[in-house]
Amino acid sequence: MKKLFVWTLRLLGITAAMFAAFLGYLTLTDYRPVPIESIAVEGPALPTTPKDTLSILTWNIGYAGLSAHEDFFFDGGEGVRAHRDTVISNLQAIQRFLAEAQDDFLFVQEIDLGSKRSYYLQQMDSLKKALPAYGASFALNYHSRFVPQPFLNPMGRVKAGLASFGKYTPSISQRFALAPDADWPVGLFMLDRCFLSWHFPIGENKNLVLINVHLSAYDDGTVKQQQLDTLSAYLLALQNEGHEVVVGGDWNMFPTGYQPKLPESSHLTPKSAPVDYPAMGWRWIHPGETTNRWLDIPYTAGKTTENILDYFLVSPGINVIDIERIDLRFRHSDHQPVRLRFSWSSPALQ
Repeated sequence: MKKLFVWTLRLLGITAAMFAAFLGYLTLTDYRPVPIESIAVEGPALPTTPKDTLSILTWNIGYAGLSAHEDFFFDGGEGVRAHRDTVISNLQAIQRFLAEAQDDFLFVQEIDLGSKRSYYLQQMDSLKKALPAYGASFALNYHSRFVPQPFLNPMGRVKAGLASFGKYTPSISQRFALAPDADWPVGLFMLDRCFLSWHFPIGENKNLVLINVHLSAYDDGTVKQQQLDTLSAYLLALQNEGHEVVVGGDWNMFPTGYQPKLPESSHLTPKSAPVDYPAMGWRWIHPGETTNRWLDIPYTAGKTTENILDYFLVSPGINVIDIERIDLRFRHSDHQPVRLRFSWSSPALQ
């Protein structure tokens, strides 16, 4: 019994040392983004001043791994990653859809750069290849060398982010860091959120600023509020400087006045977009149709929980023409694309 006790203590000590070394390695190699970072714009030489009527399509592509046949363990399902052929097929379909959309700007979230969950495919390269007429900027928001969940089938390495594509070249392209999803040590395995800001000159000392955003999903609302506070300060500064602004993406919160539907297995705290955010005169613009489906089960129309999470925020001087959800029946992602058409200068549309 004494020897068994000693060996048990030794085994526990070795296990604790190995875990400490594992945490130490991840801590030393952890991605630590700076508050504001200039992001390169790759692609062809394009005009810098956009026309006065434009369209933006926003789509969270779910790293081509969360199509209609999938469920996901974080949402109460069992799946960790789709079959490799499924991921490749989804990515090819996403490439075709975006290439055929012909929007002036594309805001894309959850693009993988060599992640185990998407079989280490370089998805940004694939999207750029499909969109040769667009300039592109990529902002990293998830870089973990090893995600240990779920324990028996860990996600492993994840490297991903969001990207803006455009038929115009911005004069400024910047990544702004937001509050990360979690503190150390859990934060070692979670996202480091951000938004990507593009500036375009539209007049003397006046810019059109287009912002691609993806806020936290699995929190009690505290982290998301910190992220909203950071974004609000930036938006108000832009407004005070006389700029016009459009923000779009996956907000992971429900539009103001929208009544969400949540399954019993939900661990997402319901949060609605704040009224008069960031100030009076700004408007939330959503399609009125669901854009996201819950991943506790494979998609079944009429049974799967659906909500609105993908939409836009516009400053007072933006003239909204229309907004639409494009119904792809979640074939290639757990989100649906949403298109906004707007004008920044036409008095007739005011």
